[in-house]
Amino acid sequence: MFAAAALLGAASAGQPADVAELLELYQRRDYFELRERLGGVPEGPPAGPVELRFVAGAVQHAFNRPLASNRTLGGLHEAGEVPPALAGEALRLRMANHLRRHEYAFALAAARELLAAPASYRAPGVEGEVRNTARLLAALAEVPPQTVAVDKTTRLSLRLDGRVPLDVGDRTVRLRVDTGANFSVLARSEAERLELEIRPLGLRVSTSIGVPAEADVAVAARARLGGADYRHVVFLVFPDELLKFPDGRRIPGLVGFPMLEALGEVRFWSDNTMEIPARPPRRKGFNLAFDDQEPLVRAQALGGDLVCRLDTGSNRTFFYSPFYRRFEDRIDTIGDPQRVKVGGVGGVREIRVYRLPFLTLSLARADIRITRADVYTQALVDGAAEYLDCNVGRDALRGFRFYGINFRSTTLVLG
Repeated sequence: MFAAAALLGAASAGQPADVAELLELYQRRDYFELRERLGGVPEGPPAGPVELRFVAGAVQHAFNRPLASNRTLGGLHEAGEVPPALAGEALRLRMANHLRRHEYAFALAAARELLAAPASYRAPGVEGEVRNTARLLAALAEVPPQTVAVDKTTRLSLRLDGRVPLDVGDRTVRLRVDTGANFSVLARSEAERLELEIRPLGLRVSTSIGVPAEADVAVAARARLGGADYRHVVFLVFPDELLKFPDGRRIPGLVGFPMLEALGEVRFWSDNTMEIPARPPRRKGFNLAFDDQEPLVRAQALGGDLVCRLDTGSNRTFFYSPFYRRFEDRIDTIGDPQRVKVGGVGGVREIRVYRLPFLTLSLARADIRITRADVYTQALVDGAAEYLDCNVGRDALRGFRFYGINFRSTTLVLG
């Protein structure tokens, strides 16, 4: 992600203040406010300065219109001279759009174009991230796009551990469902048991807590999840010891965003089942957005609007350091200071938090009481710039008969 100064400095000289405000909203990944400022998700490139066109392409990206986003961002030069930082971020978004569509060769071309551009196109830290992604894309360049055909509506048991059965060839593995995972994941021992070809890569992967991790990659020619028949499914392959949680449990892997998004909609029922509809309905609400492949949801707490990650792989809802900084005086007064262990793929670390006895979170037009709400006082990854306010986990969603995620209409439904 570009530093605030880099993007704000990308505004052309003499542009009105609202252009700088739009870029600042983008920097905070507040796609919801950006959409409102633009009067909705643009159908095509808007008239106006190049910065406005960039923001329009970013909003199309966020509300899952990757083809429209690439057309808008690919024609930035038609609106005028493009500042280097803006041109570089547009290339990064185009890469992300191609990746969301499983167009690995096109995504690789965008990555290489960004890496070949002058250094002014890339903010500090971005080059390493893009080079790393390019290594993965190069390994996948000849892999056909993932496809899925859903032949019937099915409901799958999640059991108590939140796992569903995935058939790969003639073998089955139970994987945890995780909307917060940018890729589907397998432990190395499981990839070997499924007789998948593991392509050595040594890919550097940023984990949720900043512990360095390396992954290889494997592609399943065919996989089946309930009534959904997949082709060409990409898995990151991690050492077994990295797939653990704070209580010591280990998991064989994750069904991540690329597999779930392809279904159009998934529903999670209170009887601990996951439903895959044969024909996803159109929804209204548009309260979800996607930053690259990360689901974000609009929420409210303590009288403020929040931008949060929707993470069905997390048992609990917690709040990040930007939320603490916004409401520090109130949190210090009512919270109990603690040190807690946090972790996921990559390991476990301790972090200082304030634990609130409860907090009311407004989400998808419902008020949800979060008990024992932990508010982190520092970034999960040392030195990282955090912009999200919270991580919405399954505890916020359990009180409903079902919750559904519609990727086509970018809507979270609580029923």
